Amino acid sequence: MLAVSATGRPSLRVYYAGRDSAGRSAIGLAARFDHDGPLQRAAAPVFGASSALAPRAPWVAAYPGFSLLFVTQAAGTRDGDDHPAVAAGVAPADASLPPPEP
Repeated sequence: MLAVSATGRPSLRVYYAGRDSAGRSAIGLAARFDHDGPLQRAAAPVFGASSALAPRAPWVAAYPGFSLLFVTQAAGTRDGDDHPAVAAGVAPADASLPPPEP
C-alpha cells in the first residue's frame, strides 16, 4: 500500500500473514520510507497476535485520519466454527469513524 507519513514522506507498507513454528498465524507489517531501500519489519504483529483464529489474507482501506484492516479468519474456536469469517481492525485505535453512508 502506498501512503504518505504525517510528515509528508512517501512510504510503502506491506501487510502480510505469517505463521510461527507452532502453527499460529498473525498479520505483520513491513514498510519503508521513500522509493528505495529495504523494507523494515514492525517489531510486533499488527493483528491477531494472541488469536487462535488463524488470521490471513489481509486487506487495507486507508482514509484520511484512519485505516481499516480486514482479514479472513476462522469464525470461532468451537467445533463447527472453522468456516471463514471476516474480522476488522481500525488504526489508530482511538479514531472517530464517520457515520455510515446509505
